[in-house]
Amino acid sequence: MLSDYFNITLDELVKNIDVQDVREKNLTDEKISSIFSDIERAKNICSKLIKYLSISGYFVLFFTIIVFVIVIIRTIL
Repeated sequence: MLSDYFNITLDELVKNIDVQDVREKNLTDEKISSIFSDIERAKNICSKLIKYLSISGYFVLFFTIIVFVIVIIRTIL
């Protein structure tokens, strides 16, 4: 370790070092991580919504075609 190299304790080695920059960077990293997490959650919700809407659309289209075919058959008969 570095303290062994200089023959001083670890407390003496870091006594006058300002760690505020490291703390601020850590908070920034946490904020960025939180933003990416929120984006991933939003992408998952949008994906599920698109799947739900497309399945619903297929059902509406299917029943519209059935009604259309029934109307055409009744007008012919």
